[in-house]
Amino acid sequence: MKLLFAERPLVINTQLAMKIGLNEAIVLQQLHYWLRDTGYRPRWHDVMSRSWFPV
Repeated sequence: MKLLFAERPLVINTQLAMKIGLNEAIVLQQLHYWLRDTGYRPRWHDVMSRSWFPV
């Protein structure tokens, strides 16, 4: 079925997005996920090259 996600959906707090902007809320949520939930500590060039712009 085409309506189901094949990967994990990105969850954004709507109240946060309304206060700081959608793009900013997305970035903040991703940083929170990487640093808290995975234990992964990315270097900034890793974040830019691998996570935000996957090949």
